[in-house]
Formats: sequence, structure tokens, C-alpha cells
Amino acid sequence: MQPDRILPLFVTDRLEATRRFYVEQAGFEVAHEMDGYLAVRYGEAAISFVRPDAMSMLRERPFAGHGAILSVPTRDADEKARQLGLAGVAALVPVETRPWGWRSFLVRDPNGVLLDFFHVAAETPADAAG
Repeated sequence: MQPDRILPLFVTDRLEATRRFYVEQAGFEVAHEMDGYLAVRYGEAAISFVRPDAMSMLRERPFAGHGAILSVPTRDADEKARQLGLAGVAALVPVETRPWGWRSFLVRDPNGVLLDFFHVAAETPADAAG
């Protein structure tokens, strides 16, 4: 089947720590795994990671750990924050309702990627205008 969405891929030398974080702590499931490559998903959200030496066409340095935020939809941001806290993952930004109507919080993965878990809490005036 042909993918119909953007699939972010991060180069990392921390593949095992990344797998532990996403699968054991953040509640993602493994979508695909092979030597040097990991794809995980959370509902419809997907993210992949590759070791720098795993693809002969790719000679890229690992992600430097700054400047990437992935917004991940969840049914209940408050509950997701609670689950992550129980798994030992502290929120960098606590759960709040944002001016654009999202209720969200942020955590950082082992590579420095920020995950913004959110659910739509309220319609904003811009949404109502159509």
C-alpha cells in the first residue's frame, strides 16, 4: 500500500534507548523493525529512526537533538501525561489548554525530539468562523 502521509525519519546512534522509550514508556507499538531501523506508531501517527551506518545511501550524522517537535494526537492528554509519568517520563511542559484549542503537554525522547501529545479541547473563534 502506498503511504499517504509524511513519515519523519531521524538518524540516531541511540536506537535501543529510542525503542525502550517509545515502546515501553510512551505506549507506541513497533510498526517495522530490522537491523539498524525502527518504525513506531501511535494510532495514525508514525515516526522512524535509523542508525547512521544502516543505509548505504545515507551517510548522515545523528540528529543533533534540537528543533524538532512532533504533534501526536491522543484521546486524552491528561491521561496520557499521567501514564507517561507512571512510566518515569517527566513532562517538559505540563498539560494545559493552549490558545488554539489544544490540550497538550510536551516530553523529550532520547534523541531530543519533542513530542507534543494533544487532544482538541475547544473550538477556537477561528474554527467557528469557518
